[in-house]
This record gives sequence, C-alpha cells and structure tokens, in this order.
Amino acid sequence: MKTVKCSRCGNVCIPDGLSTGYGRDKHNKKVCFNCCAKEDREKLLNSKMGDKFTFYYSGSCISNWPGTLKIPVQYIRNNGHNWHGVKRTDVWFTFEGLKFWGLHVGSSHQLITVTRIRG
Repeated sequence: MKTVKCSRCGNVCIPDGLSTGYGRDKHNKKVCFNCCAKEDREKLLNSKMGDKFTFYYSGSCISNWPGTLKIPVQYIRNNGHNWHGVKRTDVWFTFEGLKFWGLHVGSSHQLITVTRIRG
C-alpha cells in the first residue's frame, strides 16, 4: 500500500481498517484527520451570519466526519416536523464565542445542517 502524506502538515496518514486515514480538502488534496479538524474549525471561525455547514450529530455534540472536531451542544429541542410527523431536532451551541443553530431532520442518519446565527 502506498504511503499517503497530508498535504497540509506532511504527516503520514494512517489507515485504521475502516478508513483511509485521510480526508480531502476543497482542492481535493489529501489531509490527515487532525488537519480536517483544523480546517473545519477555521470554516466555523471565519463564517458570517447565515453561512451553513454540514456536520454530524450524535445526540450530545456536533462533530466533523472523522470525529476529530467535537463541539458540545448547549440546548436541544426535539419535536415533530411538518412533513408526516418526521422527527425534528434543533440544537444550539457556542463555538469560541460564535453562536450556531443546527437542524437535524429524521432518524435514519446523523447529518445536521448548522447555521451561524447572531449572538
């Protein structure tokens, strides 16, 4: 197997049996999971009100795909959705002083849409 180095930090990306050990950035370059967290953090910190992001929701925190960036949610509201009673979960959290709201609809996946809000 060919060794893959992170295009951002130069560290070797180590497969864990379930994944390749790397993700890809917006330029399709291979980056290690730690650099994925750094890039996702930068996206959140550089966001403007109304900017949207896709993350994963585990019930108590928001995370990026490899799980190297985890942000605890501060408030959770579960209720129905107007689409045939599908489960809807709204979450709010603060990340380094910035406020975000997340919307997770359904129960068959963990994807959540996170939006930067005023605050």
